[in-house]
Amino acid sequence: MLVKIEQATLTSQLSRTFTGCRPNDLFMKLTFKSILGYLLGIPMLLFGALVCFTSFLSGVVLIVAGIVAIPKTRRVFQDQTGIEFSTGAAAGIPTILLIAGIVLLAMTSAGTVSGPGDEVSNVTVEHQDLEAEQPDHELAVTYNTRAQTSVNPDPDSMTHYSSEDGQKYLVVRMEIENQGTNETELTPQLFQFESGGVVHDYQGLLGSGNGLSNVALESGSTYRAWVVFSIPEDATQGTLRGSDQAFYDETVSISFERDGSMPIEMET
Repeated sequence: MLVKIEQATLTSQLSRTFTGCRPNDLFMKLTFKSILGYLLGIPMLLFGALVCFTSFLSGVVLIVAGIVAIPKTRRVFQDQTGIEFSTGAAAGIPTILLIAGIVLLAMTSAGTVSGPGDEVSNVTVEHQDLEAEQPDHELAVTYNTRAQTSVNPDPDSMTHYSSEDGQKYLVVRMEIENQGTNETELTPQLFQFESGGVVHDYQGLLGSGNGLSNVALESGSTYRAWVVFSIPEDATQGTLRGSDQAFYDETVSISFERDGSMPIEMET
């Protein structure tokens, strides 16, 4: 008798719980429109988060576009603000915001582009060889330099790097020859730039290639690459030199030779 009463009570509770519930309350209703919203909205969110590092306003606009495009986040937004989106608005607003975000990003990029001498003074660069007795590695570096306010290591991407206020980039394009007998693991830590009594290490640029990372240079081989230094905007001269701290338990010698005709090949 007790079991029957408990079963009846449970049945009654379940009945009250699910009475009036719509299918959408228990299951996500998939339609072509909702699937399209997820396919467009999620990339907008991810792209917007990435763009924030280059243009904060453009990134926010793209993130809002993604929120409106994704059905689930749009419903949460509606519940929190009380703003209802019609079918046309749900499709049109993300499209308009996407276009606006791309336009803002293009305007930001155009506003920060500069060549040498446009907004910053170029730098007169001398060099200082690094010598070592019986070195484990011997490198010969031919180089050229240019000062820029921004750099774009990968022209195929929309990402570029702008210097901080009061700073500028010194781009060092180089061709490195391994004149030793051992294979050398290249690293940007091999190079430093000294200006005004301050030694600057290389400026890391996340996501960029051809920057002296993960390169094993065999004996007799050459490799073309670049290194970027962030230096004061008013710096007018300095010295490029090698660092004996690049390798933990191995020594290296580096000789330098400047070639003013070498293309920099670094877009702004």
